[in-house]
Amino acid sequence: MTWTEFKDRALPAFDEVFLPMGFERFSRMEWVETASSDVGARRMFALMAFKGGKVIPAWGYSFDYVPHVAGDTVHWHRTPKSAIFDLWQEAPYGKMDLSLLMGLPALEAELPRTVKQAKAAATSFWKPRPALADLPGLFQNVEAARAKAKQFGFDMLVQPRLAWAFTLARTGERARADDMLADWMEKRKLADPTRQRLEALLRATGSKY
Repeated sequence: MTWTEFKDRALPAFDEVFLPMGFERFSRMEWVETASSDVGARRMFALMAFKGGKVIPAWGYSFDYVPHVAGDTVHWHRTPKSAIFDLWQEAPYGKMDLSLLMGLPALEAELPRTVKQAKAAATSFWKPRPALADLPGLFQNVEAARAKAKQFGFDMLVQPRLAWAFTLARTGERARADDMLADWMEKRKLADPTRQRLEALLRATGSKY
């Protein structure tokens, strides 16, 4: 099937679950919570496209206090429209997969089960709502879960360790935050102005942002 055919069937099925929960859908098959929590955590759900026409559900958070780097420029993603995954977990491979290769009748037959399972997994991940002190442990748990599931680790992904460093800064672990950011920047060979901007933002990160 085409992407248009897939989206015409799949997106409304997930809309029925996530729109009533206070999410808004955006063009990249992402559902984003319209209001972030008091610690700046915004719930996100997405259908991630992989090679071979495979589509896998994923869930996690976008953090209002974490920046991202595009090219040599540092940006914020503090709105539902601009939100990106800072920390996330995909469904275990082969458990909730959808595919453009399965054909429309098979997709329509599979969708109810996949939507139900994805909702259950996502809501379990989001409960309870993490307090600020819980966030460093959440990064550790997700890193361990990804390793156990043989999914890409944080070193293979762009955003999680950057988000982890800013989370550590917010929780007062300044030395560990500095070390994690320095390691993250070195691996990406960032330009000096970009490094300096991130370092300044990290220094400014605290209980308020």
